[in-house]
Amino acid sequence: MSEKVINSGNLHLFAYTNEQSCKNAIKGIVLEFHGLNWTGMVQQDTDVAKMYALSDILYVFPYCGPWSWMNDTAIKTVDEIIDVAIEKHKLDNNIPIRVFGLDNPENIVRAISGEEIGTIVKEG
Repeated sequence: MSEKVINSGNLHLFAYTNEQSCKNAIKGIVLEFHGLNWTGMVQQDTDVAKMYALSDILYVFPYCGPWSWMNDTAIKTVDEIIDVAIEKHKLDNNIPIRVFGLDNPENIVRAISGEEIGTIVKEG
């Protein structure tokens, strides 16, 4: 088993989060993945990140290489980012993970409210 590289002190080097804008305890995590050829780093809260912060949702934008979109290394990196976020914000380690489209802005509100939408990736 390899040693973990990402920790709460260096998380910002591997992903952008809106944690500075979240005023209350975190209720959940939303991941947004960039497409191929992305080479930038988010420098400040986007409108989407601010919206999630208002709902006490940690918004995470992983910095994976522009050509490594969801290869084995990217998947391991994202898993480690999520593990660090869960530990840092004292979330239940068995938090369920769901995947759903954000094409409807109400989906996140529905999910937070406990509505069973999308596909469950990991049972809590």
